[in-house]
Amino acid sequence: MATFDYLLDGKTVEVQIEGKNGQFQVAVGDKKLQVEACRLSDSLLSMSVAGGLHRVFVAERNGKTYVNIGGKNFTFDDAAVQAEQQKSGRSGAGLAPGAISSPMPGNVIKLMVKEGDTVKEGQPLVIVEAMKMENEIRSPSDGVVKKVNYAVGNLVEAGAPIVELKTE
Repeated sequence: MATFDYLLDGKTVEVQIEGKNGQFQVAVGDKKLQVEACRLSDSLLSMSVAGGLHRVFVAERNGKTYVNIGGKNFTFDDAAVQAEQQKSGRSGAGLAPGAISSPMPGNVIKLMVKEGDTVKEGQPLVIVEAMKMENEIRSPSDGVVKKVNYAVGNLVEAGAPIVELKTE
């Protein structure tokens, strides 16, 4: 059995995976799932979970795992890597308050805001195409667009601040 600790939304989550040949038992916290997985490419999996079939895009970089399932993005921080960065003082490389980043490396294909725009929580800000999937990045809160750091057609790295908001 493999056990991993991840930070998800600021909380440590233990993930246990046991199995082989595409058949796995996965425990995430108290929740246990039967998972069938088939790797289609380096970054694409086909997974059957609880009778539902999902295409799952995965990218890893600098101790973070970026996962896109059905258009929803999740970022998992390796808890051990984050703890080591904090001990070594390298954790200060995080985003400034109000910075909204891309969860995966990709190409900016649409900007829906410009500097000075007032935005509401949940409002779409930008679309980044990553791994042949369009990822709509939404505002996490109400605010005013302070700066737009990328233009349509620009490549963006995972975690790079695309839009900066002044929150109220």
